[in-house]
Amino acid sequence: MTSFFIGFSKPKNHPFPLISWLIQWVEGKEFSHVYTKWQAKDGEYYIFDVRPPMSRIVSADEFYQVAEPVKEFEIDCTTAKLDELIYECFSSCGISYGWLELIGIGFSKFFRFLGFKSKNPITDKNTIFCTEANYRIYQKLKIMDLQKRPEDVTLSDIFKKLDK
Repeated sequence: MTSFFIGFSKPKNHPFPLISWLIQWVEGKEFSHVYTKWQAKDGEYYIFDVRPPMSRIVSADEFYQVAEPVKEFEIDCTTAKLDELIYECFSSCGISYGWLELIGIGFSKFFRFLGFKSKNPITDKNTIFCTEANYRIYQKLKIMDLQKRPEDVTLSDIFKKLDK
């Protein structure tokens, strides 16, 4: 057995992280980002990071220069499942960040707050945002199923599933 981590973070050393503050306020959490972290065979930790301008793999050291981890959950898995996870993370690199989809999540949360059933009204197959990208991988590998479209998954959805 081995493991990987699903983590939640917020910006570090950013003078005015307005978007992060808005996400934290809307979500009611002290974080604004989700990421996936694993230890490679060389002993180094790597992170699948989806933030502007696009999705990418970075070293944990590089990630921690711009992000402050708030909470990480360790997920036990087989070596084969970890290899699949890493493959899917690399396959998801290079996709442009979905600013409009992120705004759509805000709209859908607002309409749900008002009592309406609402899905993200803005979806784009050519862009992606952090919860969507990570959840697509977790769903595909049967690590997590929230019974929602990836475009509709929020930070709170993933956090609640893990924080049992």
